[in-house]
Amino acid sequence: MEPVIANRRNLKKVWRQLDDAYENLEKAFNSFNLMEDVPDFMRHETERLDVSTIVSIKHNIELLLGDKPVRRRK
Repeated sequence: MEPVIANRRNLKKVWRQLDDAYENLEKAFNSFNLMEDVPDFMRHETERLDVSTIVSIKHNIELLLGDKPVRRRK
């Protein structure tokens, strides 16, 4: 892949992708945790994954962008 410049448009795109990833991971983990007869080691793996890192990266992107928050596109 070619390097990409960290301009406003690209940072907003990454922010949205991270937002989607976080939402999809939450949904997947919730669905997974509702399943019965899942081996304990698999449950522990989902508990160990720290999705709050995604929130932190999104926040840092917002700081780079300045005063305007990123809006979700529908």
